[in-house]
Amino acid sequence: MEILSFYHLSLSVSSIDIMARWYESILGFKRITPRLTFTENSDYCFLSVKDFKLELVEDKHSKPFRRDDPPLHSILQGATHFSFKVADLSSTIQHMKDNTVEIVIEDFTVTDIKNRIMIVRDPDGNLVEFIEEI
Repeated sequence: MEILSFYHLSLSVSSIDIMARWYESILGFKRITPRLTFTENSDYCFLSVKDFKLELVEDKHSKPFRRDDPPLHSILQGATHFSFKVADLSSTIQHMKDNTVEIVIEDFTVTDIKNRIMIVRDPDGNLVEFIEEI
């Protein structure tokens, strides 16, 4: 078996419309499919930024889940967050503040791997990290 590339990340969301607007307006994603029906109880759509695809799935029976803030976000197993590399963390921080995004960690330097990080929450509470390599 040969894996060719990472294909997409899928998020179960409370509202495709709200979440798609947030990812488009705050992070610059573009919708690459319209809202599509998967089953009688669920719809989905795909967005992308650069080579990264995000699938949003809205299921009538989904239940909200909110991870604790770091460092407790990793107590429960499974994906804890997803991360984007940025050129300038300071401008990213200002962009998030200007758009009243919930900031979990504003500016933290991880010296052993030479990264500055910021972590925010999307409207459903998912953790999204931004990394500037220093």
